[in-house]
Amino acid sequence: MRLLVVTNLYPPYYLGGYEVLCENAVAELRQRGHDIVVLTSMHGVHTPDRNDHLCRSLRLTRPWDQPAQGRQRWSSWRTTRHNYRETRVVLDQIRPELVFFWSQGRITLGPAYAAQDAGYRTAYTMNDFHWNQFVADSPLHTGMSRKVRAIERRLLPQLFLNDIDLTHTTCISKRLRTDLVREGVPVSQAEILYQGIPITQFPMRESPGMLHDPVRFLYVGQLHEYKGPHTAIAAFAALSKRTNLPMTLTLIGAGPDAYCQRLRAMVDKLGITPQVTFTGKVAIEALPAYYREHDIFLFTSIWPEPFGLTFLEAMASGIPVISTTVGGQAECLDDGVNCLTFTADDAASLAEGMHRLLLDADLRRAIVLTARHRIEQDFTMQAYINRIERFLINSISDKHGAD
Repeated sequence: MRLLVVTNLYPPYYLGGYEVLCENAVAELRQRGHDIVVLTSMHGVHTPDRNDHLCRSLRLTRPWDQPAQGRQRWSSWRTTRHNYRETRVVLDQIRPELVFFWSQGRITLGPAYAAQDAGYRTAYTMNDFHWNQFVADSPLHTGMSRKVRAIERRLLPQLFLNDIDLTHTTCISKRLRTDLVREGVPVSQAEILYQGIPITQFPMRESPGMLHDPVRFLYVGQLHEYKGPHTAIAAFAALSKRTNLPMTLTLIGAGPDAYCQRLRAMVDKLGITPQVTFTGKVAIEALPAYYREHDIFLFTSIWPEPFGLTFLEAMASGIPVISTTVGGQAECLDDGVNCLTFTADDAASLAEGMHRLLLDADLRRAIVLTARHRIEQDFTMQAYINRIERFLINSISDKHGAD
């Protein structure tokens, strides 16, 4: 296959796991002999950067270090026009068999309309909720909001889905598909393709279920309130008082200054500063060692996360996971079998699960071995790429595609 992959961010300039997953998927598909060019934004560079395999020339509606405040329709329209033109130029140069859209957040639908208008076959994978911003007539819009959206749709049609063909679409979880459909994104027939991880990069630790002295708890993810790291801190403090066992908590990730300061103040107030380490963001290649060097992993997301990657990485690495179930991750979690689960944003519930694992070595070992087996069976990068590759080939050969 000759593919053009279009996405908003691409390593080494990225925010989280979905961009890393895109890079991994592209690398795996290239190893299988597919010819792939990636078109992405200029995030991380000052001027367009182009080579035979990667083009950083799309614009963002707003820099990623700034919140997406307001609709800013005219700014979005200018970005749409630029990205439409830039995509047409790249399409004319490489003439792909298929244009595969990974994420359109902040790069608008300009590239999607460019590919469709030029008659190219298109396919989409939806990894998060950003597609709801492109819906002009969502059932969730009411009153004046609905009227304003209707006017905007007539004046600025390329800001909205309108005629975008989503026949060939995947979602990374049933939860994401359900939530998108509820907001008016027409993907009820989207295929569910769960993510995978490069399992060879996450070898299992020695002595599964073993605890260090002191016991080492780990959180990996962005430091945002909706990710719940404050729940991990509160639960850790409660457990420290309950058991008096020597313990540490490591939080890997970065986030808004105000929230990070709030977390540090929380740690100070709870009197656990010597036990808690904020590492900031670490390099991708350093993460496997962090997993293996810790004993229990905390996945604390409060929002209905589409899926996630860090809990898969922890499971592969041989440390037991305690997780919320409000998002797509619940579709592969089995409480007491391959993990423990707790109530989102409930520090007492999390502390109870942490205490249970501390006391039960047999449970820790059983959870670790079952989780690793599940990853090996269903959630490797190879398994994910097999599914993606089949989906892309079918998207090219489908008689309903463009000619």
